[in-house]
Amino acid sequence: MDASAHIRIDGEYLKQRRRRTCARCKKKLVHRTGRGRPSSYCSRACKQRAYRARTKKGPVNSRMLMRQDIRQVLETDRLKQVALEVFEEMGVFDFLRTLGFQLPEPQPPQLKLVKSPPNDRSEQKPS
Repeated sequence: MDASAHIRIDGEYLKQRRRRTCARCKKKLVHRTGRGRPSSYCSRACKQRAYRARTKKGPVNSRMLMRQDIRQVLETDRLKQVALEVFEEMGVFDFLRTLGFQLPEPQPPQLKLVKSPPNDRSEQKPS
């Protein structure tokens, strides 16, 4: 008897029983006997609907992708800046200069956020 598949109460092993429901519609599943993996869906239709929901590709949101790219660039720039500040404070650059290394000039950030210009259309009065 495999102890991991059973619960021990007062020295006796009891078989674990879970109430199983369909992963798609949450209906109670019929308990089957026999070998094999227990069912996750109540019908082939629920199984197919779940598959379609998992693999559905929605429209690409270009604004969301652009925001992610901007966020990634800003985060990278900020990490570089913090690393340079830490190295400077630890004296790493001074040590490298004493060894004769030429340190590169600091680069400006790749991206700078600015406020957007006012929308010209909103200022125009409809005629």
